[in-house]
Amino acid sequence: MNVFKRLNVLFFLVFFSKFSFSDVWKVEEEKVWTKEYQEMYSNWVRDKVGTHFFKKLGSPFKDMKMDCADFHYALQIYFSWENKLPFAISLKERGKDEPTLTQASNRFNRYGEEGSIERMAALLEYVIDTQWTEPLARRQTYPMAVKDIRPGDIFMKKYGTDAGYTRHTYIIKEVNEDGTLDILYSTQIRAKSNLPPKAVNNTMFKDAPFNRGVDLHKWGFRRMKMPQDAETDQSEVEGYSIEQYELVAEHGGRGFFQKVEETLRTIEAAPKDKLNRYLRGICREVKDRIKFVDSSLEDIPKINVLKSMRDAKNLADAKGEVYEFPVSQDELQDLLGMAVSDSVFGENATSIDDISVDSNDNVCMSYRYYDIHSTPSRDTGIKKSYDDLKAYYNSLTNVEIAKVDQQIPGLTSFIELIYGEVITPSSENILYNFCPIDVGSEGNTQKVNIGTFRKQLFAGEVSYHPMDDLFHRWGLVSENNKTDCYEPYGYPEDEQDQNEAEVVVAISESEQENPEVLVVE
Repeated sequence: MNVFKRLNVLFFLVFFSKFSFSDVWKVEEEKVWTKEYQEMYSNWVRDKVGTHFFKKLGSPFKDMKMDCADFHYALQIYFSWENKLPFAISLKERGKDEPTLTQASNRFNRYGEEGSIERMAALLEYVIDTQWTEPLARRQTYPMAVKDIRPGDIFMKKYGTDAGYTRHTYIIKEVNEDGTLDILYSTQIRAKSNLPPKAVNNTMFKDAPFNRGVDLHKWGFRRMKMPQDAETDQSEVEGYSIEQYELVAEHGGRGFFQKVEETLRTIEAAPKDKLNRYLRGICREVKDRIKFVDSSLEDIPKINVLKSMRDAKNLADAKGEVYEFPVSQDELQDLLGMAVSDSVFGENATSIDDISVDSNDNVCMSYRYYDIHSTPSRDTGIKKSYDDLKAYYNSLTNVEIAKVDQQIPGLTSFIELIYGEVITPSSENILYNFCPIDVGSEGNTQKVNIGTFRKQLFAGEVSYHPMDDLFHRWGLVSENNKTDCYEPYGYPEDEQDQNEAEVVVAISESEQENPEVLVVE
């Protein structure tokens, strides 16, 4: 989630709060949150909340641009308002003793009547404007035991190095009988385009909870504190458990999530179903990458307008002429916010003379836009998905593999195509037909398949940098150099030298050219 949340709280809200004393909504009959209400919230998320929940409510919710943490805050506020329950979150940060924000706040009196949907919406918008993933993880939630994970809980991810981090929040919608999860989540790209959150079913996370320094026991599977616990240290909240961090230390990331599935499941999924899930997950993740790459490619020409203006201004200066900017000052400042400074490392450009330009003659993106468009975390997750499929496939016995081939003819041969040393044109067609990935613009479409993409990804030929062109971003042959723009963060150090895990596959030339037809049920 983006660190630089907009802080557009107007002065009149503060002004009116000094003279008015009306709540956002009244709590009914002195209600307090209990385990029963937590369970009610869990059932509500499972049964009532979908990707278009707020869009269907109409104005003003349908126009609110919500990223990952925003969606979670919005659900908590809406449920509390609908059921006339208390709402409270801690606003303490970096040693500042700020008050707890509650439904009893009188700073929103300008909006509608007490208890109205308009006033609740004002509180909601204020929260999603001022709060983000970091305070949600550090102050407003707590970790629970793995067996207690349920709909409405969240999984929080932090990724990167001390040079820069990206963060993400996923809402758990359902815990499935095989131990997998159905999840809801939004992203900065979706928020930017005012798109609804996305739903993914029968999945499991891959990034072990970030757990060091000030972030000790602050990420991973978490639950919102009840309002009466808003200012209580997480370790003192009932239900608090550090089990997940101990499991990661004992079993590693992949082993941890295997333990999560084992703990949550009530039935054991058949090998064919697990293999199908892994395959479909890889296909979905690689396809999801398209919109992130496309979004960055759309923004590069917008930022490059700065270079055009700079060059035009320099020419006008050389002629002794006054240069008239083709955009307003507000529009110019918005464009400069997209570009990184050439004089102060990591800072936004302050003028068109201060923009950093790479060897491909493109204006380099600012930290904020790098964070929105770059894909190191996403690409690492895709690597882990490939490794998870290989690890599970290699764990199957010959008897289990033979049974899978009886149930879905060609499935194991297809998997071996993905990891083969040689991927022939015939194999590429088969892989593409299972998971067609078309990248590029109309008239200049490039076909990508999950086998060739895997080879290029692990070979370091797939770029996560948003300033690279389409071809570098997808591991295709490019006429351009890779960008030398500012890179606030990339793969963690332990990922940079990661070698592809060994996989035992023996594929004959005849199998590569004439594999059995894959029918995925």
